[in-house]
Amino acid sequence: MINKNFNIISKHLKKIRKSKKLSYYDISNSLKTFNVFLSKNDLKNIEDNKREVKDFELIALSIILDTPIDFFFKDF
Repeated sequence: MINKNFNIISKHLKKIRKSKKLSYYDISNSLKTFNVFLSKNDLKNIEDNKREVKDFELIALSIILDTPIDFFFKDF
């Protein structure tokens, strides 16, 4: 845990999701194609720094959001 946060991608995930006008539901459904099961609540908790992100979840998010993984770590 870094500075009492569970992840460091939260603000970038939220920024990307909003810029692409995707809901938590949209992302949750898309992740299922990669056998990654994150609920809408899980995604909200990731954005709110209340949940850790597993490596395979980040890879799937990167693919679905068409965003390089290193973008999530920008400003770290």
